[in-house]
Amino acid sequence: MSLEVYEQARKIGLRCVKTRAAEGLDPYLPALEDEKLKILKTQELPVTAIPLDRVTGTRTRGRTNSFAADFMPLLEPASEFAGKWTRLYEAQLEEGIREPILCVEYLGHFYVQEGNKRVSVLKYLKAPEIMAKVTRLIPENDLRKWRPTSNPWRRRQKPARPICTSSPPAAGSGWTLFWAQMTSPGAKKCGRMCGLPGTASRRFS
Repeated sequence: MSLEVYEQARKIGLRCVKTRAAEGLDPYLPALEDEKLKILKTQELPVTAIPLDRVTGTRTRGRTNSFAADFMPLLEPASEFAGKWTRLYEAQLEEGIREPILCVEYLGHFYVQEGNKRVSVLKYLKAPEIMAKVTRLIPENDLRKWRPTSNPWRRRQKPARPICTSSPPAAGSGWTLFWAQMTSPGAKKCGRMCGLPGTASRRFS
């Protein structure tokens, strides 16, 4: 059964590769190391839940060809990679994936350093969040004041609460940046983020 699920996920990935290639786009995961970064400093954040739709690539290029741009797997079902993917899928169904991934956050997007298959499995299951240990990369030209309250994910260490994006939060509340990101083009709108079953109010431990 789990192998059939992997084959379904792989079909989605192969379809993504074909579509993006036809559009002249890179069909594989973007790697942050491909960017020319000028980092002012880094900021270590506590383990917390991050939105999966903001996890957009990997930290390095080593594993990019194993996944389509949508994080769906591409390797053959008989591979060792597929075996590990299916075991993670089974673990998620039985008790939930508990080990947090390691990632960096750069300009509101997350790039996985360790845990690509965990992200792939949860994205296939359309989970809204994943637990992560995050290192924030602050670029030289970022003039914002990075205070603890500027981190919209730090406040979500406690049981997650419903998040509504239908109206902006009060200035200085610490959720302003998060609201701006979630209401940007392509972000999920109200109705998918307001505490409905399976939305962002659910926490994966």
